[in-house]
Amino acid sequence: MAQQIAQALRRAGLHEHEHWVAERLQLSLLPRLPQLPGLETATCYAPGSDLLSGGGDWYDVYDVDADHIGLSIGDVAGHGLHEATAMAQVTAALRDIVPRCGTNPAAVLDEVNTFLGRYHPERMATACHLVFDRRTRTLTYATAGHPSPLLIHADGSSAYLDQATSPPLGPVRGIRYRQAVTTVAESDTLLLYTDGLIERRREDLAIGMRRLTELAHTTSSLHIADLCDRFLHHQPEAAFPDDRALLAFRFPPPS
Repeated sequence: MAQQIAQALRRAGLHEHEHWVAERLQLSLLPRLPQLPGLETATCYAPGSDLLSGGGDWYDVYDVDADHIGLSIGDVAGHGLHEATAMAQVTAALRDIVPRCGTNPAAVLDEVNTFLGRYHPERMATACHLVFDRRTRTLTYATAGHPSPLLIHADGSSAYLDQATSPPLGPVRGIRYRQAVTTVAESDTLLLYTDGLIERRREDLAIGMRRLTELAHTTSSLHIADLCDRFLHHQPEAAFPDDRALLAFRFPPPS
C-alpha cells in the first residue's frame, strides 16, 4: 500500500510539473504588450483543466499612431499544439496587419480571415478588434463570432458592445465584416475576454453574461489590475474550465 501511495504521489507530482511547464509555455506565446505612456491596461490569464494540450487564447494592444490605439482578443478553437501554434502565428500576423489597416477593425478581421484560410484552412477562430481614437473619444469595433466586449462606466454600470457581430474567422471566405462606433467617457473601462470566462456546461450563455454585468457593479473603485483579477476569480468555477484570457483597458482623460 505504501508503494502504491508513493507511486500515486510521484504521478501527481509529475502531472503538476507538466501542467506548470505547459502553463509557462502558453504564457510565453502570448504577446508582450507595448508600454504606452499614460494608458492603463491589465491582463489576466488562467489555464483550462486540460492545459497539457495547450490553448489558443490571445490578446494584444497596438500603438497604431499618435491618435489611435488598437486592441484585440481572440481564440483559436480547440486545444493542442496545432491550435497554440496557429494562435502564435495569428498574433504575429496581426502585428503586420494592424499598421496597414489598424484604424479599420473590419478590414483587420478580413485580413486575419484571409490569413487563416490560406495558412490554416482547417482552423476556426473567434476575435474582436477595436480602435480607440484619442481625438474624438470614439471606439470603433468589429467582432467575429467572439463574446461582446463589456464597457464599464465609472459608476459600475455597464453595457455590451454588440452592434457589430459577424461569423467566426476561418471557415468562410469573402465575409463582409461589420463594424460599429460608440463614444466613451473618461475613466470608462473596456473588458475584453474569451468565452471560458462566461461559458458553463448546461448553463444558458445569457446567465454568464448577466453575471459579468452584476460583477461590474462591484468594480467602480478598483484599480484596473484588481478589476481584471476580480472578473477572473470571483465567479463560480466550471466543472471542466476552459482557458480564460482577459484584457482590461481604461480610457484616458481628454488630451
